[in-house]
Amino acid sequence: MLSFDRLLASIDDADLLRRSDIAGWTAVAIMHDWIDHVLGEDRPDRRRRAVDLLFTEDCLLVEPGVGLKGRRAIDRWAEQLLAGHSSWTFRPSGSVAAHNEMACLAWTFGPPGRPSLATGIDFALLDGERIRALYRFPTPSTAGRQDQGAWTRV
Repeated sequence: MLSFDRLLASIDDADLLRRSDIAGWTAVAIMHDWIDHVLGEDRPDRRRRAVDLLFTEDCLLVEPGVGLKGRRAIDRWAEQLLAGHSSWTFRPSGSVAAHNEMACLAWTFGPPGRPSLATGIDFALLDGERIRALYRFPTPSTAGRQDQGAWTRV
């Protein structure tokens, strides 16, 4: 199986590559690629390619107080999120749970080698081997940048 790093390095135009041409991708790999190659990528060109490979063209990203549509909007959001915390990392904090074109992964965010300062869960609706919609649930007590009024209790 071709690694995501080698794939990103080997393509000039991610729009020409159909993700379905890559054998062996699973919901588990998609969720880890989201954390590693979008939220963990500080090089804008590589992050943009990863977004193009991982998301459908008309994708959605929703978190408290934020609703985005399209790959470019998600790329800009990730860039802004990471800009203020360039040395921090997102890390999975458990296994990916997946079934019926849905997947979720818990994560932590903070400086490497130190306790995490934020946690949450990302829930993805998949369309084949791409993310159609990503719903982010940061833990309210650690959301920091979210307005607590944006939280809805069910």
